[in-house]
Amino acid sequence: MKQKTIITIGMKFGMLTVLEIERAGVLDKDKHKKCKCKCDCGNVKTVRSNNLIKGDVKSCGCLISKHKNILGKRFGRLTTIKDVGRASNGSALWLCKCDCGNEVIVRQCNLHSGNVQSCGCYMKDKIKISNTTHGLKNTRLYRIWHGMKGRCYNPNDKNFHLYGGKGICLFAEWKDNFISFYNWANNNGYDDKLTIDRIDSNGNYEPSNCQWITRTENTKRATSYYININGMKDSIRGWSKRLDISPAIIRNRYDELGEESFGKLVLECINAGNNLQLYKHKGFSNNKTIK
Repeated sequence: MKQKTIITIGMKFGMLTVLEIERAGVLDKDKHKKCKCKCDCGNVKTVRSNNLIKGDVKSCGCLISKHKNILGKRFGRLTTIKDVGRASNGSALWLCKCDCGNEVIVRQCNLHSGNVQSCGCYMKDKIKISNTTHGLKNTRLYRIWHGMKGRCYNPNDKNFHLYGGKGICLFAEWKDNFISFYNWANNNGYDDKLTIDRIDSNGNYEPSNCQWITRTENTKRATSYYININGMKDSIRGWSKRLDISPAIIRNRYDELGEESFGKLVLECINAGNNLQLYKHKGFSNNKTIK
């Protein structure tokens, strides 16, 4: 009597490897188990268990195309120049010529899936480009870019809690590519006398939310920002006058604590009749009476 084949995760049938096994439900007319399989070409396909056992299904379908003539076809940097036989899994093998001049034998399924697009030179070129020194490390723009990254991604940066700690990040194309930021800056009004500014102070560092302004304009923007506390709305400059404390301390405490906690702190100061609580380090307090 022929022994019954029991399918388990990890078993291989042709080009298919079993990843998951879904048992038939009570109401399913088809009592065969469904197997989620990964093909050698990289595709995922669900197959009935009996079709795997019988050998009726051996791939995601890519084997069917192995008989197609792809001579002279281009895949990435590779061009097929000769059919050189079959691999152990049945996939056609093609001798390909790379744009760099090298020749390499590749399985047809890997050409179709895009898993192989060169003789290996493509990855080498990517690494070479990423490691190439752009010669701009000592420029002001590089320091600005490096500072943005630190504030957004380095927990040890003194200002991280005001940026990365609040979820503020860099535009994806800028994060690991200084040249992309460099080109945007020079095409959008950068000057050594200007500083980068986020139009929406709660938004990310990205082209649509960044502009170049003078330090004076930056200071005015910072102090003209309005804060609503218990129904009382005023600018940072206005709150500075009310509390007899510098606008810089107001803005720093507001950024550090957020609107709700900052509002509670201001109300505590008003109730106490002095601005002592607004100072992070009490030794630097002017301990002025609030009028």
